[in-house]
Amino acid sequence: MKHIWIRKENTESVIVFFCGWGMDKNVVEHLSAQSDLIMFYDYRNLDCDETVFDDIKRYKIKYLVGWSMGVMVGSIFSKKLGPFKKSVAINGTLRPIDDKYGIVKAVYILMVKGFGEISKIKFLENMFKSAYELEKIKPPARELEDQREELAGHTERIKVRDILARDIPDPEGRDILFGEGGIIRDGSGYGTFSADIETVDIG
Repeated sequence: MKHIWIRKENTESVIVFFCGWGMDKNVVEHLSAQSDLIMFYDYRNLDCDETVFDDIKRYKIKYLVGWSMGVMVGSIFSKKLGPFKKSVAINGTLRPIDDKYGIVKAVYILMVKGFGEISKIKFLENMFKSAYELEKIKPPARELEDQREELAGHTERIKVRDILARDIPDPEGRDILFGEGGIIRDGSGYGTFSADIETVDIG
């Protein structure tokens, strides 16, 4: 896990921002705030130079903000960094890979398997309501393989057992619909899968 200070002027308050998957400083450096701002990102693994935690703890007032996958990651480190005056979750959940509270687990595995340049572009486009909004944000400068490894890194935080995949069409650049009985339909064929995935406590 990486971090970068977006703003550090030794104010009395700090915003601790855990960014979403695949992002970097480009998506937030245009923001302005009266508080100092530190961003954590790149969750290929959760190893971190914890000396920065001491810097954060020195602030009188601390705010925790998590975005998407950053909601889960922020919750893991919140006890080490807090207490926080306020915690905010943006479009995220504490269980991001979960059949009830997050992305369906089998779907997430297919996301990792089929991730490529087309799906990367589509992901960015789907984050915004219009191309105009997308143009106002500087896209992340992350390499495709970095982002793929980060996607896969989250699967290492759950225990995957008995994953069976047979004749599943390559999802790259296609619209895949999941029907009853695990049928995948994309116009080119059918496949079935079954998955038994169990969450693991990494707190």
